[in-house]
Amino acid sequence: MADRWARLPYYFPHLVGAAILVWIWFAPAGIAGLDETIYFAGADALRKTGSFAVENGASQFNHDALRLYVMVFGPNGLVPQYPVGSALAGAPMLALFGLRGMMLVNALAAVATLFVTRALARQLFKDDRVANVAPLLLAVGTFFPEFAFAVWPHAVSILCVTAGLLLALRAFEVDRPDADRQALLAGLVIGIGLLFRMDTLLLLPGLGAIALFYAPRPVRSMLLVGLGMVPALVISSFANQQKFGSWNPITYGKDGGFTALSTHVGPAIFVIVAGLALLGWRHLGFPHPGRKISAIAAAVLGIALLVFTPTRDIVIRYLEGFWGLTVDARTIEDGRSGIFSPDPSVKFFWGHSKQAIAQSAPWIGCLFLLVGLKTTPEQRKSLLIIAIVALSWSFPLFLLSWHGGGGNNMRYLAPLLPLLAILACWLIAGLMERVERPYFTMGWGVVLGALALALHFSLGEWGAAGARQDLTLIVFMIVCLACVVSALLSRWYQQVHAFALAAIGAGLMASYFSTITSISHDQTDRWVNLTMSKNFSDLPQGSIVMGGIGLMMDFAFKPGHILVLPSEDPQVDDEAFVREAFAKGYRVYTFPWVLATDDELSAFSVSETSYRWSDGYMLELSPAHRAGQPLE
Repeated sequence: MADRWARLPYYFPHLVGAAILVWIWFAPAGIAGLDETIYFAGADALRKTGSFAVENGASQFNHDALRLYVMVFGPNGLVPQYPVGSALAGAPMLALFGLRGMMLVNALAAVATLFVTRALARQLFKDDRVANVAPLLLAVGTFFPEFAFAVWPHAVSILCVTAGLLLALRAFEVDRPDADRQALLAGLVIGIGLLFRMDTLLLLPGLGAIALFYAPRPVRSMLLVGLGMVPALVISSFANQQKFGSWNPITYGKDGGFTALSTHVGPAIFVIVAGLALLGWRHLGFPHPGRKISAIAAAVLGIALLVFTPTRDIVIRYLEGFWGLTVDARTIEDGRSGIFSPDPSVKFFWGHSKQAIAQSAPWIGCLFLLVGLKTTPEQRKSLLIIAIVALSWSFPLFLLSWHGGGGNNMRYLAPLLPLLAILACWLIAGLMERVERPYFTMGWGVVLGALALALHFSLGEWGAAGARQDLTLIVFMIVCLACVVSALLSRWYQQVHAFALAAIGAGLMASYFSTITSISHDQTDRWVNLTMSKNFSDLPQGSIVMGGIGLMMDFAFKPGHILVLPSEDPQVDDEAFVREAFAKGYRVYTFPWVLATDDELSAFSVSETSYRWSDGYMLELSPAHRAGQPLE
């Protein structure tokens, strides 16, 4: 019996994966947000017409509001700006299972990620305990599972990044007979990820640095990784030619934004200089510096960058982005109307109490156990690999302070979650060896964390939102402090290890709370949008709806039905668009929150309709304006 229980952790990925594949058939197949609407629109257009062009009134009107912020007017019509992977994979799945089919793609990717995470943990630390538990921490202690039941392809991106890293590390091994094949496969997987999300490319600088450090033939290995990406780049080039009239495989079809080269000139220069420095270091045969020398060199470099005026602003921007995305999301500065802070303890992002990484996973404070930790050369290699990937991935995101818009969490940092889970499990496993009754001690921490959450709910003003952003940050700080004390004072006071392990237990409880509330909020949004969208399915032909993007899936992207969002650009005339719509015989509908934020619509008469949404009724605009007219 004891042997059976000892083997239980091996089956954690199987059990969690089975739960995901069961729940996907019961999860609400609704849309949650603007981006998912556009991913659906692209797959739906390809399924219906064999084209990437979306039916949304582009043949009748030429107005910015038709773009829904993230579509582009291409040579063949209105097209999504996003890569074509979701459309190519989603079109047949839509035909078979409806919108749930697009979610099923992510569910399968999430299950595969659990097993790839286990393999990556073995590759890095050669420890079955870490390898078996890391997928469980990923599944219940991070926001990763939220993407398993979603339309936007973050789960696919996480899988491709994790699998690409695993294959690349195998390719970089010394005397591995199939190293070339592993490098080609790594490039193929990264290329597939590129077809779903452009940010997959952020893995490449990190792989290049790792190759320069450890691969026996770094240039050959990276060239083979690039060669493996060629099929995906060719597909992307041909698709973008159809969509945007451009052969560029990594474009969104417009100037500016995250994919614009001009946005990344600074980071690109930094990566090139760092790469050349590493290459020179390796070929000149300098020995690897010790930990103290490395720390001193990093401190000197940091001070120099702060003193040197041209780089000072970059360093400050990076630190501000790091703090907002990693520690406290409430410090993010974004002037858009959907982001507001009614109280210092909370900040809402289009209705979401968005969390930074530390707020969603307070156990991450256990990384402070690395302070002064004695490690073997192989362990130091693994730690450096994780650091390189994390730094190279996050560098442009921190510089831009890009939080990803709507959503509960820092979704652009989600591909780092498997690595963080692996590293945390390795550190916690080492800490547990120093505590006499580790499971009992951690259990007490879990109980204390649960009590803290209960007290915050009963006494706090903002309920779950306050707990997600305020209490979780406090728990993170306690975990950090406990782990620093454990690392620095352990040779004199062994009890500090137990204190740190209990604090991590509280952090795990807070993380589980964040995971559950993220999934619950996301699933509730989907259920509400799915239910409410049926109320608008019988809007008449020749109708235009302004706003309510998630509520309109049974209406949108059909002939005679046009969905628009009021432009955020003050130079764009929404009033002129509505008048043109009236002149062409269209009826125009909207919602109260749109009227409250778009002054141009005050030029029209407003009446209440019989089409109901969760908090009221849809409104209809009329050409005549009567000053001070109440709702009819």
